[in-house]
Amino acid sequence: MRIRKGYRRAVSQILMNRNDTKGEKTMEMYACYFNMDTGCVDAWLKDGRILSIDCTKVERVEADNMYQRSELDYLIYNDPAAYVELIVEGDPKKYLKAVTRYELPEEMR
Repeated sequence: MRIRKGYRRAVSQILMNRNDTKGEKTMEMYACYFNMDTGCVDAWLKDGRILSIDCTKVERVEADNMYQRSELDYLIYNDPAAYVELIVEGDPKKYLKAVTRYELPEEMR
């Protein structure tokens, strides 16, 4: 898997198991939590390896405004496993555009 520009430093390891029958990538997590001391979401994969994602660097790359940052923060604190799946296997830009709505006030248009 190629890591997109900007993620090379944010994602310390991305280790995927390949499903040879379908050709799809799968990631099986054993545990996942947000480490407040490091600012990273740490995920333990079932094969014994650790995935660590620097949330600050991901926010700098993906979030365009405070609403998108707050959506990422919600995932980090409430569902870190979904955050890891979104960053590793999903498209964060598309997700953030779909779930956040940002409009300038009429006075600022």
